[in-house]
Amino acid sequence: MRKSAVVLVALVAAVMAPAALADNGSFESGDFSGWTVDTPSGDAQVMPGGAPGGGSYFGGVTAGDEDEWQSISTSVSLQAGDAVSAAGLFYNAEVPEECEYDDVAEVVVLLDGNVVGTIFNANSCASGFSGLGPWGGGQVYVTQDGVYTV
Repeated sequence: MRKSAVVLVALVAAVMAPAALADNGSFESGDFSGWTVDTPSGDAQVMPGGAPGGGSYFGGVTAGDEDEWQSISTSVSLQAGDAVSAAGLFYNAEVPEECEYDDVAEVVVLLDGNVVGTIFNANSCASGFSGLGPWGGGQVYVTQDGVYTV
């Protein structure tokens, strides 16, 4: 049986330009409305709790089968100079010294399928800890108009 790694995500403030906010970007509806869930062998849930930025909910994705990505994503229209802000938290069930799996958790910003920025990144073997890590994150400023995926 595979040990579980979990990434918990909160879009703290979807963008700096209020008119372009992602639909349910911070999961405040308590569900995944406005999000695409792709978890072929893992699981995804919206959970209540103290998300960064004062949110009441955050989305979580569990690890699935080896070499199979699990994801939740949302799209937002942005203009050059706008920023996407998000936070992530990684739960590592691995013991780093015995690293059997190297689960990776990322919050990335994509344009046309290409990564234009990484907001959060963690992996189980390099984390140096077992259990719940701290929230981490930041923001990515975009350089051109477009529909971005987070």
